[in-house]
Order: sequence, then structure tokens, then C-alpha cells
Amino acid sequence: MSKYRSVQVSFWQDAFVLDLTPEEKYFYIYLMTNSKTNQIGIYELPKRIIEIETGYNRETVEKLLERFVEYEKIFYSEETKEIMLRNWTKYNWNSSPKVVQKAQDDLRKVKNEEFCARYLETLENKGIDTVSIQYGYDIAKEKEKEKEKEKEKEKDNKSIDTHAQFSEWWEIYNKKKDKPRAEKAFAAVTKKFGYPILVSKTRDYVSGFDDPNDTYKKHPTTFLNSFDPDNDYQQSKRGDNRFGKNRFNSEQEATRVKNEFGLPF
Repeated sequence: MSKYRSVQVSFWQDAFVLDLTPEEKYFYIYLMTNSKTNQIGIYELPKRIIEIETGYNRETVEKLLERFVEYEKIFYSEETKEIMLRNWTKYNWNSSPKVVQKAQDDLRKVKNEEFCARYLETLENKGIDTVSIQYGYDIAKEKEKEKEKEKEKEKDNKSIDTHAQFSEWWEIYNKKKDKPRAEKAFAAVTKKFGYPILVSKTRDYVSGFDDPNDTYKKHPTTFLNSFDPDNDYQQSKRGDNRFGKNRFNSEQEATRVKNEFGLPF
């Protein structure tokens, strides 16, 4: 559905507007009619969007925003990239159920809490009943907070699970070197390939070493950083040449190499 923003003809005779430069008049109308505007006059408007839609460069955009803040016509949040048109409700409010519902919906999307409080205060100063809007806003915010808590809880649980998995893997990989670095590498590998495949391949690899600190056995971090689930770790470890003693996958292979190279073993 198309959106329309009306500008009253009296806009051009407004005392404030009469004193504006042509550039400022254009920018003021833009703030009231751009593609991001909504029912409450508080919306996200990154400076890059302003550049694209107005054709102004960043320096001009910042200059105009600062100027209208000084004129006390807008608030702008650098943190949330939201703008609030201070006189919006003066020309864009009625108490119809549809407008009230739309105001509630738009208010829930606002990230800057101070803007929300200012908006409700503006309505109250105009004698507008804000009970239903405030109630809907509070309920929505409570739900959002609950969702955030659930996300944090899931994140914490995931962190605990990862630590527990690493502890299990650390017991399997019995060459103990630089545990903190290994845990960081472990997190990256399990995120990319999954825990089960890592454990399976790790068991294949370590099973071929009688001595946990075998010289030819990779450090834990090195093993993790070079981990490839397509590698046959069981095969590769049996081919390691350790302390001058060659190990092979089968007696047949050993005999073939012995005869070919005349090795004394």
C-alpha cells in the first residue's frame, strides 16, 4: 500500500519557514516526507540514506542536521541513527483507533528510550489520552526484554556446553600444551564442522601414539588449526616416521618398501 505525507499550505507562510534558506526549506520538507517517516515522527534515518535521497554530501547533511537541532525542530541520535521531529504530533495526530494502533506499533520499533518518553510527554502536554498507547508500549517493551533475557540465557548455556565439550576433548587429546589457545581454536573448529566429527577424527589420530608427548604428535592448537574432516587421520598417523622406526598400514606395504629401498627392518 502506498504511503502519503501531506504538507499543509500554511507551511509556506509559517514564521519559522519564511526565515529559512531555500536549502533549509527543502531539507525541512524532506524530513517530513521522506521514505522512512511514520505515524509518530520518530524513525531510523541513517545519514547515508539522507545523502542518497537528497543528493547532498555528508558534510552538508551533518550541517543541516545540526542546524535543525539548534532550531529545536528535531532530535537526532548518533547511536541509534534515529530522528525525532519535535512538532510532528501538532499536525499529524487524531484519536481514531487506526491512528492510535499505528502509533503503538511505531513506538514499539523505536530504539531510543528517551525519544519514546519525549513523544508520550508531548501527547500529554497536548491533552491527549496516552493510557492505551503507554500500555501497549510497555507490554511490547516487556516482551522484548523477556526475549533478550532468553537470548542471553541461550548464549550462556551454549558457552557452558562448549566449555564442557572442550574439557572432554582435552582429555582425549592427551598431549597437553597451551590450553587457553587450544580452547579458542576448538571453539572455531566446532562452530565450523561440529563436535562429533572432531571427536571422531581426534580419536583416530591419537590412537596411533603410544607416548602422549611423542615428538611427531602435533600440539593441540596446531592440530585444531589444521583440522580437515576429509582427512583420514587414522591412515596418516600410521605412516609417521618416528625415532627412525617406519610404521606402515600393513605388512604387505612394509615388505614392498623394504624390498624396494633395502631398508634394514
